[in-house]
Amino acid sequence: MTADTQSVVSSLISNIKNDVAVETNLSELKLVVSALNSSELKNQSSNIPLSVIFDCLNSQNESQIKNGCDVLNLILPTYSSSAVLLKNDVAQPLARCLNHPHPEVKKMALRELKRHINGDEMTFFLGNNNRKKTMLSIIDCLCDEETSVGLEATSLLSSLGQSKTGPRVLCQPDIAEVAIEKTKFSDTNRIRLYQALVEISLTSGDYLRQIESQGYFRDLVSCIKTDDVLANLTILEVITPLALRWHGFEFLSRHGIVKFLVDVLATADTHPLKSLFYPGVVRFFGNLGQKYSQQLASDYPTVISKIFEMTESIEESIFITSLETIGMIAYSRSGKNLLMTEPSMSACMKRVYAAITQVPSDWRVRGLNALSSIIHVEPSDTKSDFAAVAQAWFEEMGPQGFETVSDMARQPFPDIKCGALEVLIQLATMKWGQTKIASNQALVDYLLGTSEEPNSDARASKLRLLKVLAESETSPSVFGEDVLNKIKSGADEVKSNGDAVVLVDMMSV
Repeated sequence: MTADTQSVVSSLISNIKNDVAVETNLSELKLVVSALNSSELKNQSSNIPLSVIFDCLNSQNESQIKNGCDVLNLILPTYSSSAVLLKNDVAQPLARCLNHPHPEVKKMALRELKRHINGDEMTFFLGNNNRKKTMLSIIDCLCDEETSVGLEATSLLSSLGQSKTGPRVLCQPDIAEVAIEKTKFSDTNRIRLYQALVEISLTSGDYLRQIESQGYFRDLVSCIKTDDVLANLTILEVITPLALRWHGFEFLSRHGIVKFLVDVLATADTHPLKSLFYPGVVRFFGNLGQKYSQQLASDYPTVISKIFEMTESIEESIFITSLETIGMIAYSRSGKNLLMTEPSMSACMKRVYAAITQVPSDWRVRGLNALSSIIHVEPSDTKSDFAAVAQAWFEEMGPQGFETVSDMARQPFPDIKCGALEVLIQLATMKWGQTKIASNQALVDYLLGTSEEPNSDARASKLRLLKVLAESETSPSVFGEDVLNKIKSGADEVKSNGDAVVLVDMMSV
């Protein structure tokens, strides 16, 4: 940083401090500061009194406020947590920014607080800067009518709750009482609070118990049972991650939420708004089935049969979502154990084939993704009974199943191409799948030959497929040494030329 730059900064600060063309000087200061590299910015920040910049926010001039926030967003990250949270000349105006009428100021303050979330200084800040007042300001931001402010506050509360200080602060009775009261009259605000609390609860069962003990989830059951389908779906989406933790699954079961959703699923096909709420409900059970398939089968035996039934729906959105859910369950070992005894899998795989051949392109991509999940096996299981189960399911699509996937992998449409390549990647992990690939000369030629790949995702998928084949211990016996060497060269070539549009002709290797 030159002496001229330092002189310019000093002059601009002096003008701002003396109320001389504040907006203009602040705008110029932003330009100067943003042009500094990180080292220069850190050195220069000590010459910019933050109190002067904070004072610029006490204005009704929107441009001045925004420029002030931009300068603070540049400078504050150069300060340590102790410099921001332990010094009153920074900590106090930063806390006041949470109550500023302008959204940009609130967001700036929320982001800055989040930056220090895990430090001991945050404990001191919350404990010595009128903790209740600060927390109430954050809760007010969560309830802000400006969505971007509410989301920043939600993110801060979630991070705070997962820090060593947060749960103790959030679960103070007075804080909990105010948070519940402030959010109870607005579905939007209540959902934001639930979102933060669920993310905190995912961390541990102890956190979930602390949150529950303060009554935060007191109205959760009644909220999800209202007649407002859209609000119900949003809350369902928020709480679904809880089903992926055992303590969360127990909580949802204990409060009757799982049973309620089972009943909703049972009557889904007769509900006038089923196309709206069915995907959210069935995905909830997909997550549950992937993680806790045995508990799902034993405690709620009608769920799986209902999902299979809905794969026969004439509504594309319903039957595709049902296939995706079967894929979610089948993806895991426990899910395969559950589904391998289901006679309905045969008909289900025929519906998968219909999904990748007889519906519009967007639905076909989702059908391919479902197929990829259904035949997925863990790397350690590629020679196990799970691989045999995956093969049996794949064959249920009929003799044209593999040819169809192979053809789709060579289509010019990026989404379909990538979806088909993902299926081939799963097949490439197992010897029976490699045999199918090796027996299709057109596909082998495509993998090893010149092929324009303008889409980066397609290039990445092709590279993954070649790498899986190149690294598999069963590939030599399937492809032979000559072809395998070309596959290995192809994988290296695609990797080294990943940014190229045209892949080299590996057939000449």
